[in-house]
Amino acid sequence: MKLKDWNKKTIPFKILTIFGLIISVTIIALALMQIFNIWDNAINVFEPLLGVLMIIQAIENWKTNRSTAYFSLFVAIFIFLVAIIILF
Repeated sequence: MKLKDWNKKTIPFKILTIFGLIISVTIIALALMQIFNIWDNAINVFEPLLGVLMIIQAIENWKTNRSTAYFSLFVAIFIFLVAIIILF
């Protein structure tokens, strides 16, 4: 995204984008902790965060690409269901 495109975006979109980036970095860090056995239950944290990230992506894509937004919502629901199954 170019700087001039970023300046045209609304404040809620900017906040949502920054929040999505923070969640993405957190997911990567937690996944690495899980892979390298630093924290064995990190999956219980980063899996629901993946669902939240998919919801953020659906909101961001709602006006520009509705089919991608629907797919993101479907994947978010699937991730939350899997997270619930893993938790119990």
